[in-house]
Amino acid sequence: YELAFRMQAEVPKVMDLTKETEATKALYGIGDGESDTFGKQCLMARKFVEAGVRFIE
Repeated sequence: YELAFRMQAEVPKVMDLTKETEATKALYGIGDGESDTFGKQCLMARKFVEAGVRFIE
């Protein structure tokens, strides 16, 4: 139960991209029309890995 709670508690932090620097967003192509969605998904995937998520699809 603790793991499930910890994972749920981390989700808001992981999904919040507003705290990322503009340089990081630019590296992922966030803000660029063509690569914006894909860049956000890649950045969130990285943040999930950093938060300890074991499987990302």
